[in-house]
Amino acid sequence: MEEIKPEIREGRMGWVSGSGSSTAFRVKDEYDFIDIFMLKPGLYIGSRSLSKFHAFWAGYVVGIRSVGIELEPEVPCFIGFNEYIEINYNESPSAKGWATIILENEGYNEADALEVFYDHLLRFRNITKE
Repeated sequence: MEEIKPEIREGRMGWVSGSGSSTAFRVKDEYDFIDIFMLKPGLYIGSRSLSKFHAFWAGYVVGIRSVGIELEPEVPCFIGFNEYIEINYNESPSAKGWATIILENEGYNEADALEVFYDHLLRFRNITKE
């Protein structure tokens, strides 16, 4: 069996066979998928939009779980993320949700809000690793 190893080529994350002839994205957990998604969000949702990502993500999670796909998250993705966002924006606990809080604070600029979301997610991941 040919060895497959992680590699970044031309700014794209993927897995490359030992011969270097094939590249395919493989996802080990939800964070990996989001990292790949953020390289080219337009490929998945048509444009850089936090609202579209939020809807897409909900469908993705339901889809993988409904067919019994088990990913390997050390800490399930987004557990505690809403509270993290509320604290960062000095919001009292509410039913708004992280996407709405970020979008409101970015003046409803969908593209900027998506980037801000990803920055927050990267910081949140580092905190939850500890």
